[in-house]
Amino acid sequence: MKLTGDGPRWKRMAVGLAHVLALHEDGTLYSWGNNLAGQLGDGEIGSCRPTPKQVTTDSDWVLVAVGRWGHSLAIKEDGSLYTWGDDQFGQLGHGDTRSLQIQPKLVESEGSWRSVAGGHFHSAGVQTDGSLWVWGNNWSGQLGVGSPGSVHPSPMRLGEENDWQEVFAGNTHSLARKVNGSLWAWGLNKFGQLGDGSTELQARPVPVGAGIRWARLAVGYYHALGEREDRTVWAWGLNATGQLGDGTTVNRCDPVQIGKDWEDFSAGYAHSAAVDRDGRLLSWGDNAYGQFGESSAAACQEPAQATSDTDWAEVHAGPTFVLAIKQDGTTWGSGVNWSGQLGDGTQEVISAPMEIDHPGTWRSVGVGLAHLVGVQEDGSLWTWGGNWGGQLGTGSVLDENWPARIAAEDSFDTVAAGDNHSVAVRRDGSLRVWGMNWTGQLGTSEPGDKMTPVSVDEHADWEQISAGIWHTLGVRRDGSLYAWGDNTWGQLGLPDVEGQQPTPMKLEGSRRWRSVTAGITFTLAVAQDGTLWAWGANWSGQLGTGTTEDANAPVQVGSDENWQGVSAGALHVLAVKEDGSLWAWGSNLVGQLGDSRVKEAHHPIQIGEGRVWAAIATGAMHSLALAREGEVWAWGNNWIGQLGDASTEDRPAPVKVAERMVWIGAGYYLSAAIRDDGKLFLWGLSFFTKKSPTGVSA
Repeated sequence: MKLTGDGPRWKRMAVGLAHVLALHEDGTLYSWGNNLAGQLGDGEIGSCRPTPKQVTTDSDWVLVAVGRWGHSLAIKEDGSLYTWGDDQFGQLGHGDTRSLQIQPKLVESEGSWRSVAGGHFHSAGVQTDGSLWVWGNNWSGQLGVGSPGSVHPSPMRLGEENDWQEVFAGNTHSLARKVNGSLWAWGLNKFGQLGDGSTELQARPVPVGAGIRWARLAVGYYHALGEREDRTVWAWGLNATGQLGDGTTVNRCDPVQIGKDWEDFSAGYAHSAAVDRDGRLLSWGDNAYGQFGESSAAACQEPAQATSDTDWAEVHAGPTFVLAIKQDGTTWGSGVNWSGQLGDGTQEVISAPMEIDHPGTWRSVGVGLAHLVGVQEDGSLWTWGGNWGGQLGTGSVLDENWPARIAAEDSFDTVAAGDNHSVAVRRDGSLRVWGMNWTGQLGTSEPGDKMTPVSVDEHADWEQISAGIWHTLGVRRDGSLYAWGDNTWGQLGLPDVEGQQPTPMKLEGSRRWRSVTAGITFTLAVAQDGTLWAWGANWSGQLGTGTTEDANAPVQVGSDENWQGVSAGALHVLAVKEDGSLWAWGSNLVGQLGDSRVKEAHHPIQIGEGRVWAAIATGAMHSLALAREGEVWAWGNNWIGQLGDASTEDRPAPVKVAERMVWIGAGYYLSAAIRDDGKLFLWGLSFFTKKSPTGVSA
């Protein structure tokens, strides 16, 4: 492990996907790491920060918590609760689902708070009167209020009991401990992470180990560690990499004992860590990213000493990194550092195009949040990257940092990657899907996630597909357009559908479509007559209709009839016309429109004049464009090197980053391109990817 801070000891710390909150002994609040959603709370957004920075000048903070994705929570001495960061599902508790909150904002409530926790897109808290409150996304029953599926942007009370002590949140499930030491759990239970002896989703709280009195708890993404009053430590949930520490890789839906008399313990994603009473730092589970520190083991199924030092005091496990504090107050870290989440002033990024030295030539690649799906010229299908939702289709939830073939047949044509799911069209026109299916985004008639590719329906005439976070769209060979998945913001273009559509449904009308692109909560499509249409959320004018009004059915963007292609980012859009001109609209918060003269554009504005453009691609807040002569240009957010210009500085105007390319693609923070010889290049969020099977060379 490496020293990340030698200042005064932190009183409390909370770690998320890639950002950290810490309380100083004097009550001041600090943050560092990823700030794409404003989760650091310093009034800025976009760039990461590799060193701690104070959040506000207040010195009366007493408790901190972070969401699994990008929101933050903190309680002050007077019991007031503040939240900030991503709020797309109301997880901040401010009564809406539209905003990114870049500074701490008070959660309006009548009572005062003593405990709070953040999940992926939900939050929960206990007030000083012992009442339990929940808010945010409830698609998997993680709020515990009954039937799954709704979103609650304001705190709502869970039950009438006033004997709750503290609350914890996993990725899509929750746990809470009562004053009497009993433990209760609810939400998604696919891996037994609720610890109730089953793998069934629980939409209301159920007991964990009836009659057992629990003293402490650490909740990871899909597993948990708990200490009973007799100081024994138990584990349950996902165990694919041995993260439970019971010597196996068997998932456990009931708690199993793994240790005793530990001073501290923490649960990450695929690994766990603890400090024993002798001051030793223990680690177990996955070590693919070096999160064990000195240990070089690829994985370990039982607790093992991670370093030779014996003066550790506490440990905090993130999904792919660990922060540990010694008895002298110094902070040490190991593992992934792509957002500067280790807090040591450095950031490990791939900021220039890196060739993937894989045999064969690539034809089509889908770029997701942190995974890729690719088809080679021979029709073989490959996946690699993050796999927490089974989006790689390998049959497990283990990450892969090198392309893995997932289907025996050489029959695939095109692919698309969402955040947590993947879609592929075979040469015969049939459609295959796999990954998370929380909102019906897979389109299968059977609910539930799919760990390997499955058919959507009997049709064999799919032409083009696009995958968003929670919704999917496809164009058939007759030009008809189908949509399925989440429709909370009208992004399916199906005005009669409320909530979710679990199977493909045709959009009304006789219009014939050429292509479609899915943004986060909105959609755009080009019709065969060259007109451009948009629908869904319109918070930043990303629909291009001249307003910020949402639309639950297609509305035309201008009146032009010469649009060729379109690509949707998080809150912005790029499009190219038949004459090769390039256009952009929506949010320009970090320069992703390529025109520094505007903060936001509600209708298309031309950029990149003087060149003829062939293709475009959009990430969350960055943009790529391919000129007809094969040059790749990039602009916008660059906090992790996703522009490919060998820096991490945002660019408000296009900069040239590559040549000889014939295809480009972009995920949230990842960029990709295929060269004219069929070789694949990646840059940005590539910590899941190796240059070769043995590693990335210098």
